[in-house]
Amino acid sequence: MRYIREFQRRHPAELETVSLLESHKLMQNSITILRRTAGVRERRYAGHGGQIRYTQELHDAARRQAAQESACPAIGTPNSS
Repeated sequence: MRYIREFQRRHPAELETVSLLESHKLMQNSITILRRTAGVRERRYAGHGGQIRYTQELHDAARRQAAQESACPAIGTPNSS
C-alpha cells in the first residue's frame, strides 16, 4: 500500500484506490481495488457511462463471434448426433 500511496502522490489523478475490510473473515480480510483513471481508451461499442451503442458494426461483430463459436464447440459439451 505504501507503494500505491507514493505513486498517487507523484502522479495525481492517474489512479483511484478503494480498500474494503471484510471483518467476518479470519484470513485475507480485506480487498483493495485499483482503477486507472489516466490513459483511458475509447470503447468501441460503448458511449459515456458504458451505455451500449447498437450499431451495425456491433451486430456484424456479434454474428462473426457466434459463427466462430458454433464452428468450434467447447470441450466436454455433448454432441447433437
